[in-house]
Amino acid sequence: MKKPKARQKGAAFDLVGALGEAGWADADHALAAALAETAALETAIAQLSRSRSAAAIQRAEDAFALLTQALDTVSRKRGVSRFGEVGAVESYDPERHEVAGGARKSARVKLLASGVLKGGDVLLKARAKLAAARKSAAKRKKTAKAKPGR
Repeated sequence: MKKPKARQKGAAFDLVGALGEAGWADADHALAAALAETAALETAIAQLSRSRSAAAIQRAEDAFALLTQALDTVSRKRGVSRFGEVGAVESYDPERHEVAGGARKSARVKLLASGVLKGGDVLLKARAKLAAARKSAAKRKKTAKAKPGR
């Protein structure tokens, strides 16, 4: 009769380990979401209205720098990192980009928020929108010829 108890005890230990891992996975996802949003916040702070006082802007930048530093430290320890620079234009990859309404494989997207990786796994896709279409070289030449020179 002792063998079933040992199995139950072993099963309970495995359950605790599994619950612990599930907790860390949730923590990784929460960290990923916070880390992805820091890039958008960096952009927002950089674009603070000129009407704000220089001291208020400096306090906001200092507070944000401390938050970013803490997130970077925890992220490094957990093996979590951001990818993609906000504002960058990239080739669409459905495994790495989230685009409202979807996009075709050959599309170019502009990043709105960074994505987050843990090891090689994407925890959070980079949020993006379709980038403006580029004019072909032939169309640019045609447009340039149509405009009178100054």
